[in-house]
Amino acid sequence: MSIRGSDSLLATLARTPALEVFLLSPDLVILSVNEAAAEAMGMLVSSMMGRRIDEILPGLCRRVKSVLPKLERTGSMFVDERAPEIRQGRTVLYDTYISFVRDMLEDSLIGWVLIRSDATGHASLQRVVDAFPVALALLRTPECRIELANSHFAALTGKSESLAGAAPSQPEKSIAAMAIAAARSGEYLRSSISWSHGADSGRRTNWTVYCCPLEYSGRHSDAVVVIAQQTTARVSMVRKLDILRRMSSDLTESVDVSSFLHTAVSACASFLSATYCAIIQRDSSDPGKGRLLRLAQSSPVGLLPESAPLDLCPRLTSVMLSKETSYLDFQHDEAPRPPQCAQAGIRACIAFPVAAYGKCYGQMVVAFTDGRGRLEPDDLYLAELVAVYCALAMEHGQTTSEHAQLAAARREALSETQQKTALLSALLDSLEDGLLIVSADERVTLINESAAAYMGLCRDETHNLSQIHARSTLMHMDGTPIPESERPTRKLLQGRGEVKGDYIMVARDGSSRVLNFGGGVVRDAFGSIASVIVIARDRTELVQAERISQDYLRFVSHDLRSPLTLISARAQMLEKSAEHADAVRRNAQSILRAARQMNTMISDLTDSVRLESGHALPVRLRIFDLPALLSELIQRWKETPDGNRIQARLPHSMPRVYSDPDGVERILSNLMSNALKYSPDDQQVTVSATVADGEAVISIADRGPGISAEDAGHLFERYFRSEDARKHHDGLGLGLHISRALAEAQGGRIWAESEPGQGSIFSFTIPLSSSSSRS
Repeated sequence: MSIRGSDSLLATLARTPALEVFLLSPDLVILSVNEAAAEAMGMLVSSMMGRRIDEILPGLCRRVKSVLPKLERTGSMFVDERAPEIRQGRTVLYDTYISFVRDMLEDSLIGWVLIRSDATGHASLQRVVDAFPVALALLRTPECRIELANSHFAALTGKSESLAGAAPSQPEKSIAAMAIAAARSGEYLRSSISWSHGADSGRRTNWTVYCCPLEYSGRHSDAVVVIAQQTTARVSMVRKLDILRRMSSDLTESVDVSSFLHTAVSACASFLSATYCAIIQRDSSDPGKGRLLRLAQSSPVGLLPESAPLDLCPRLTSVMLSKETSYLDFQHDEAPRPPQCAQAGIRACIAFPVAAYGKCYGQMVVAFTDGRGRLEPDDLYLAELVAVYCALAMEHGQTTSEHAQLAAARREALSETQQKTALLSALLDSLEDGLLIVSADERVTLINESAAAYMGLCRDETHNLSQIHARSTLMHMDGTPIPESERPTRKLLQGRGEVKGDYIMVARDGSSRVLNFGGGVVRDAFGSIASVIVIARDRTELVQAERISQDYLRFVSHDLRSPLTLISARAQMLEKSAEHADAVRRNAQSILRAARQMNTMISDLTDSVRLESGHALPVRLRIFDLPALLSELIQRWKETPDGNRIQARLPHSMPRVYSDPDGVERILSNLMSNALKYSPDDQQVTVSATVADGEAVISIADRGPGISAEDAGHLFERYFRSEDARKHHDGLGLGLHISRALAEAQGGRIWAESEPGQGSIFSFTIPLSSSSSRS
């Protein structure tokens, strides 16, 4: 059964194949588009609805953008003549007509109508005009000659070629006056005219007549388009267009799908004068036991249940996946229907497919109690558009849900990636080895804490390789600076072989360390170097250990051998001078001094090992007379070859001390040995003692070269020896380290005062006895 009534404006525009028709909102969003326009664009109708027209026809919009405000103000119709466009590889000339749609009551803009046709001449345009279901004509002013008119216009005005000769009492005369005024003013005119019904002059109908001047691009026109439509039909059409505008506006915003569907079915039931309207969907989650689900309804009467088995209404179930509008006649159909529908007297239903983008989401079911089988084409077309808008809303909701799920998954993946990145960064930063990754364009893509620390830089200062090279210096192990072009990272980037070996890195703060470099390159799919990885291992302590090991070997081969040589020589002399008592005594004293020297060296070695293992040095504290001990030691030292250089400045008496005499002797022996070793042979070394702040202070002053401020901070470190001392004097660098440990073990402290070129004073303290402190 046909469900279409006689033709009307909206339906005609939608179905006319010779015209591409767009209905636009005030802000140029596509409310509706016909199949001809969609086919010309190579798109689906549903994919074009809701988009802006400038996305579809950008060239046209650029040409007409400036005239739209004038069209809205004047109500004229704009014609873009013979504009070339490329369609399917060939150039096509298009005529485009743009006009407005106004709310008659509020005189406000509802939207725009945009009509395009192939510019093939008058005959083709005449067929298009004839297809319109409303009276339409094109007049040339001021003579009001009818250039084009359709049969509806001819039926109203007769078959005259001009309206100028109409009698003053005839409506045609009023239309001619309106057309001339519209052409002169450039603005549209609207008027209500009463027309008699043929021979029955007593029966008249009200018509709304529009006279819209044509505005051609680039030239003035004297043409006016005249449109006449029955007022009731005009009001109805405008109201329906306003429904489309509102739905489009809701759809372009953040749409709530449930609310949108409820509004849509309510509006549809209203303008179709239907008893009930609902959107239903087949639940396919359980293929064996599918159900019909109601998503929205126009009123709460519930003619269709919220959820129902498929066999409740087989006819409705059969059209669920249809993409065509279906008519269900319950008057002559014996198939079962929902009991609520039977009770409400529902005699017919029309099912509109809720489909978009080739996917059917369900059906919009409109129920009637009057069993109507025909709808006005405008109503039918508008209901189909409402169903499409519902599908777009459901597609939007589904897309939004999927987007939200994707966004949540992305956030979860991002969080997991950030956690793994943080874990990897923490792992890389925990490495003692420095790690540096540089891209082919010399950007630093990764640098860990160790690598930055080796160069004395913050990570913010390591964005590219040039920054790193500018803030650090690299040298060969012999101290020769390495040019920037020969630095390991640069050589790797240039593909000049592997980089391995030890280098001295001098950081920006002046500190230096020995680094062993290694690394490799990462190549892209084309074999080009994409990035390089450089690993730097700190070998400073290992190199120092190797140097100390060499010092140990030298010490064992020289320093320990020297006293043994002396002992051997003195023993031979003692054997030869047995008859001379003085000679025997001197040789015996030399042997004793050499043995003490060896004992001190061996004690330093064993104490160094003890300190390295975390054990304190053993001391035996007792009360004794410090000046007496110092005098005895000085007297013993004076008998050595350099003894004549020793000068004592001791008080006649001072409070007794509580300390370890052997420990004090070892400290004094180490300090005295250094003072005699580093002072010129003609300079004296002074030993002094005093009391200050409840402590005994012993000092040894020399006239040696002095100590630099840089070396002064490292004097008491294990194995430390300045560069000058390492070059000119043998030793292990243990004496001062052991002396500090001994002084602290006895409750004292040790320090040095020196200036380069002015000599040095080494002092240490030991506690006074408790009785001496009280007195």
